[in-house]
Amino acid sequence: MPKPVIFVPGYPGSELREAASGRKAFLKLSTFVPAPDEGDLLRLHGPDDLLAADPIEAGPPIERFARFLLFDLGKQAKSLYDILEGLGIDPVKLGWDWRRPVWDLRVQSDLEVAIRRLHQQSGQRVTVIAHSTGGLVVRYLLEMKPELVDRIERLVCFGVPWAGVLKSLRFLAGVDPFVTVPAARAQALIATTWAAFDLLPPDPTRTDMTDAAGNPLDLVIDGSGRQVSPLIKRGWFPAHLAAAMRPRAVAADRELGVRTPALQLGTRRLEVTNVVGWGSSTAVQATISGSGAGQTISGWRIGADVLDGGDGTVPYRSASWLRGADVTTYHLPVGFHSGATQRKHSSLWRNPGGRNLLHHLLGGEALTPFVYTAVDEDDFGDLGADRVRVRISALRDDGAPIPQLSLRSTDLVGQQLELELQSTDGRHIVRVPRAAMRIVHQQMFRRFTLRLSWDGGSVDRVLIVRNA
Repeated sequence: MPKPVIFVPGYPGSELREAASGRKAFLKLSTFVPAPDEGDLLRLHGPDDLLAADPIEAGPPIERFARFLLFDLGKQAKSLYDILEGLGIDPVKLGWDWRRPVWDLRVQSDLEVAIRRLHQQSGQRVTVIAHSTGGLVVRYLLEMKPELVDRIERLVCFGVPWAGVLKSLRFLAGVDPFVTVPAARAQALIATTWAAFDLLPPDPTRTDMTDAAGNPLDLVIDGSGRQVSPLIKRGWFPAHLAAAMRPRAVAADRELGVRTPALQLGTRRLEVTNVVGWGSSTAVQATISGSGAGQTISGWRIGADVLDGGDGTVPYRSASWLRGADVTTYHLPVGFHSGATQRKHSSLWRNPGGRNLLHHLLGGEALTPFVYTAVDEDDFGDLGADRVRVRISALRDDGAPIPQLSLRSTDLVGQQLELELQSTDGRHIVRVPRAAMRIVHQQMFRRFTLRLSWDGGSVDRVLIVRNA
């Protein structure tokens, strides 16, 4: 019998509809033409009073909206449904109103009802798949009502910003446009959506903002290099938006400013599979300088080198922050896989490792050692790069690193691989000489094979880079 599954998308990964007519308010093409309809944009503003009547309500998760890379969140849900359909699973597709906070009564109630109903209807414990901000929605509910854990078999998380993300901060700071919506207008729009503040890094004086090794996450720092939270240090708020931003920041700090790297479920236990992307260019740090109303945000650092970066949206250091005895983390190398495809934040389940995890957890298929590779996204098309960086994730089926991994190429001509980094957590980087790769596909690409071996097994991974 197929497993009962609920899918909770990220921000802004759900449609919004007019409550009275059912007409779509988001996504609408008229919102994103070069001169967007101002009325459409106004309907996307979050309510100031969360208890007042609201003409907008949540629709289902967005399945696909070609190339509108808003936050790079949730537009590829159809690709997840296709994987689940192949396993005989028709998931409950739970959209939520991302103009509201993740802790909003309506949002939380809808998720609770869905879990209880599916558990009752199926007679089985439910698997919850959460993408990005959807993981924060689920976490809040389970920590407020840990008895619901008895109805859940497992929580599967893809790219969840457990300790915050800088993408929403860039919009709130007026750095990025919202597709065709200019940065200043996008700033005014995002400043009214409550969940954008829930995504900001929490207060480091009340939350342990360090990784498992004790290193500071340093997502947001001050001029002296100390960790700070933009929810607390608010002098950067634009004067004309401060009246809307302040109560949202205060509420986010009240509800989410104190959190822990482990789920707080009392005596209950919940198996969590935490899927984390690494290696893609991602905003990993910002600096808030100055004091009082003169504060500014600058020093945006985009990380991708070595073990930094993330999945293109969520920093690795935030997505991997969740830990505990019941949490198993699998890191996926993000870059170009075989076939010259990229599987970043919005479709981590299409990354070969993510897809195979779903087949294992939901389809009962054996999970062979978790060994995957990806060509660095910059090196892939850089014809001037003498050596191409390849990221490797080498884990056992229980998520522990494979010891004593060895690698070689089966088809490079006359040159050796250069191992740049071999970490203790199963992530590795190797540099492959471009000139030694075979030219294929009408001289458009170069192809090579890595053979990764360990005690008891080996696997070949075929990769390509551009040649023209």
